[in-house]
This record gives sequence, structure tokens and C-alpha cells, in this order.
Amino acid sequence: MAGRPSGVWAMVRIFGTQDQKEFSNEFWYSISSGSPAPSWDQHAAAGAFYSALGTAIVNTMSSGCTLLGCVFYYNNGSGTLGVDYYSKLTDSLSVAGIPEDVAVVIQKITATPTKKGRGRWYFAGVGVSLMSNSYLNSAGITAYQALAVQLKTAVTDQGITYSPAHFSPGMSTLLPIVDCPVVALLATRRRRRFGF
Repeated sequence: MAGRPSGVWAMVRIFGTQDQKEFSNEFWYSISSGSPAPSWDQHAAAGAFYSALGTAIVNTMSSGCTLLGCVFYYNNGSGTLGVDYYSKLTDSLSVAGIPEDVAVVIQKITATPTKKGRGRWYFAGVGVSLMSNSYLNSAGITAYQALAVQLKTAVTDQGITYSPAHFSPGMSTLLPIVDCPVVALLATRRRRRFGF
């Protein structure tokens, strides 16, 4: 994993497929309260994140999209533990999608008003019923705003509270996320395109 923040943190990378290509998204968290007990089950923690995030993501995905599972990393300040969590979640829209290189952008806004204090997620699998030309329609905005609410909501499991954060490589730190606006204009991800 290239570039890591200092201190105690958690990160979840969720994997999925669309049109025979794989995609992934990273979600960083700072620890708001609690710490792992001797009986802490990291696999169960991964399942808690996957349940919260994965369910929200599939509510926006078109036919042919599948989430495959996640990798959950936890760093206690001196070392990082990682665990794989496999569980398929399929689309819930049951409508046709558009090519996997087209994505919805949800921004990560922190209290740091510089470029290093911002970030974005790209979500593939946009259903045609959620868009009009190159923009999300009103149904699309509503669907992705519901996802954005989950993205800025803390996850609590086994007495530990994980708060959503933006990892700024330029600052080598995690910054608390204060808002996640949805961008109406669709974006593209070149690395998801086939060669031409």
C-alpha cells in the first residue's frame, strides 16, 4: 500500500466488477473512540464495514455490476493488519448501465480549505435511469446523495468508532470529512478504458 498516514487508522478497499473489468474504491477512517480488545475479530469488523458501505453502493449500481468483497486494514500505530472479506453483492437497480469508464464523482470535503484537504471518489456502474445525457438526473442525485450520507457516517463495531476521513498524501495525515457533495456532471476514468 503506497503512502500511509501516521498514527492509528483503518482503511477499507471494496472491489467490484462491471463488464468483465474490476474496479475498487478506498475508504479511510480515523479512530474516534475505543481500541481492539484481546477478543477483537478483525474479520467481523471487515463485515461491518462491507455491510454499511457495500449495501449503499449496490443501491446505485446497474445490471451487470457485482461487488466482490473488501480488504480491511487496521493500523495500531506500530503495525498494520489486513484481512480479506469475500461476499458478493449484486446491483439493485435492475437497469442497463453505461461503460465502466464513466463514473459518478462524490467529493470529500474537509475543514482544510486547500487542494490537499479535498479528494473524490469515483463510482462506476451508473444506471441509465439515473442519468440524462452527461448528467445525473433528479433520481440519480437522490440515489447518490443517499450513498454520500453513508460515506460520511461513522461505523461502530465491537466498541470501536471509526470516523470517515480523507487521507492527504501531501500532508501524510487523515483529515475528518465534513461533507460529501455529489457532482451532477459524470466523469471518466481513463484506466478503466480498453486500449484503442
